[in-house]
Amino acid sequence: CTANLPADVEIFVQPNVEMTIDGSPLRVAGMAKPFAAIPESVLDLKLDQLDLARYATYLPVKVPIKIPRGTLSTNMQLHFIQSGSAPVIRLPGSATRDQTDVPDGSNAPLAAFKHAAVALTDVEPLGNIVALGAIDIDGLSTNLVLKRGGATNFTPVTAAFASPAAQPAAAAQSTPLELSLQSLQLSNSDLKFTDAGAAPPIVLKLEAIHIGFKNFRTVAPAAPAAFDANARLGGGSVALKGTFDLAHSQVGAEVTLDQIDLPPLQPFARPFLAGTLASGKLAAH
Repeated sequence: CTANLPADVEIFVQPNVEMTIDGSPLRVAGMAKPFAAIPESVLDLKLDQLDLARYATYLPVKVPIKIPRGTLSTNMQLHFIQSGSAPVIRLPGSATRDQTDVPDGSNAPLAAFKHAAVALTDVEPLGNIVALGAIDIDGLSTNLVLKRGGATNFTPVTAAFASPAAQPAAAAQSTPLELSLQSLQLSNSDLKFTDAGAAPPIVLKLEAIHIGFKNFRTVAPAAPAAFDANARLGGGSVALKGTFDLAHSQVGAEVTLDQIDLPPLQPFARPFLAGTLASGKLAAH
């Protein structure tokens, strides 16, 4: 159908769909001007605590992981504007994931987190623009295993995403990615590192990890991005603070080690130290 009266051209069409998917409410509501000189539409996409365990098998790429637990909530707006010769799609809003476990295909732990939230300031998939606000991750627990030969337990996962089937079409990559991030906060997290190639295996744990990162841009960065990190290690602490200048490929940082017990670190010194560290602490700046 067509409309040629000025009053009709500016009429909004308001579609609305509400349903429950496996116990999680889904609401899609929108506004559209299909008869305007520049047609545009806006859809609200709201999802509340969708159980991800039911949908892990539908990933577009075959990845050797499982998601036995975790929920997804979204509050996004999908903007579609037919302007000029090319359409514009924008996706602002937010998404959160809660209580998520990610083991590998054999159920060995890879990672888990209590809460993760990301704010989408302006995402334009057709323009290769990703502008993110704050990313907050709480309670991330990572299990990293180094195997003989240099591979890790994450190698099959990264290889799956790097496969040709997982790569976007070449035409979609003609425009360089413009990525910006306002801030990243990682808190209350831990990392377990195991060198399974050593005999006996070497285990190192970082606890109470905090990482902060601000003002990162891949295109025309106005100033170096600031970062800081700290964690508990071997009865002491490790702290890192500095800046990252992408435009000039420069990193400046201050590292502080405070009262770190040396005996737990002895296995890493086996190729260089024939003796035994019975006691001692390390401090450095």
